[in-house]
Amino acid sequence: MSNMPKIIAICGAKRSGKDVLADYLVKKYNYERLAFADPLKLVVKKLFNFEDDQVGIGEDEGTDKKDIIDERWGITPRAALQFFGTEVMQEKIQELLPNIKRNFFANTLKNHIENAEEGKKFVISDLRFIHEYDMLANLSNVAHKDKMIIRVIRPSKHRTKEQEPHISEVEYTNIPYDIIMINNGSIDEYISRFEKLIRI
Repeated sequence: MSNMPKIIAICGAKRSGKDVLADYLVKKYNYERLAFADPLKLVVKKLFNFEDDQVGIGEDEGTDKKDIIDERWGITPRAALQFFGTEVMQEKIQELLPNIKRNFFANTLKNHIENAEEGKKFVISDLRFIHEYDMLANLSNVAHKDKMIIRVIRPSKHRTKEQEPHISEVEYTNIPYDIIMINNGSIDEYISRFEKLIRI
């Protein structure tokens, strides 16, 4: 399809199918896969001596190893990523370094997109926060019609705010979206549903 948007950003709960859809867009439509959390994963991996699959880097992305407690630290890698990415890098760092704003990681991704070669397409697999959405909405080199926000819902993985209290897992519900994807069957059914929706 030649009229695919330049940027597709995917939001949804953990294990809802965001990575599956992002991987499909890379393979089928030659998108470059990005994530707001890419720099965070590298930092947390180094600080905590985690393996790639514990922080969702590489071929093992999408596994549940982020949710297995690391006995050295007594926490899950996901908890380390959430704490360092949200409480430290979006909240506390501003007390020490006021010129670093909440969108520190978002700006890294923004710079990558704005400096990319003409015709490059991007899929962002982890849209979680309103300030990330705002950054995408205000990209200087991408028209509104060339951006698409997809919310993925997997009923079997749906949790309430009481069950999943961390802001990084609930703020996405306030992000405006263009398409809603229900992931309640096989991977083939999920991808087929996506293909039908983007042709409407």
